[in-house]
Amino acid sequence: LVQCNITPRPISTFLEQRRASLAIPALASISVGAADAQVIEGTTGANIYHNGYISDFNNVSVVSGSGTIPTDGVVFCIDGPAHWPGFGTTNQYTVSSSLDFLMPQGGSEKAVGLMNYVIENYFDAFVAGGGAVWGDVPGYQMNMALWEITGDFNGTRDSISIVDDDEPSENYSLYRTIVNDLWTNYDSISSDYRSTKYDLKFLVEDDGVHQSLLMISPVPEPSAALLLGISAAGMVMRRRRRP
Repeated sequence: LVQCNITPRPISTFLEQRRASLAIPALASISVGAADAQVIEGTTGANIYHNGYISDFNNVSVVSGSGTIPTDGVVFCIDGPAHWPGFGTTNQYTVSSSLDFLMPQGGSEKAVGLMNYVIENYFDAFVAGGGAVWGDVPGYQMNMALWEITGDFNGTRDSISIVDDDEPSENYSLYRTIVNDLWTNYDSISSDYRSTKYDLKFLVEDDGVHQSLLMISPVPEPSAALLLGISAAGMVMRRRRRP
């Protein structure tokens, strides 16, 4: 099991409004033309989710390429050997819909479905519950579950397994619950499984130092998606009318 190369910071205040608070910034998006390789820039927040390598991701903007990206979200460590970018730091990433860049061992297509399954079924409960429900350092447990997918999973069910922490006294109930769930429901979680509540994007860090991240943001409600489409169409029309 891979681990982020950084000493965990003490727990601090995290987003108390949870998914409801994320839904507001999710409506504000940076929109540009047709889809191709996209490079974005964003800042990791000071808020840490339950002692994990998980933080807010703010002030996101498009540096190059095209597509639509939420201006705010939450990022998770999914790349253990490198360094966490730090809290309150700004970095650039290439946006990817695939995990091929992180999984030379294979199984990346299925891994995307598994990650969507974990976020769909556990993120809200993880934020709401904290240590009172999930035992010790639940944020780190969430990281461990995602590392199980990107680091150990190779496209086979047998590669998913629980790895005991070095400290046997630690209570990692969330990690064990997620891994057991993935094992039990492995055959029913397809490569095409996608969360209905959150949009997942993989942020590739190419500097060889900092970790690549998983960014999640709430899927806009249908009315919000319509407003985004109207706003983007209006921007195009205004551009065309300029002399």
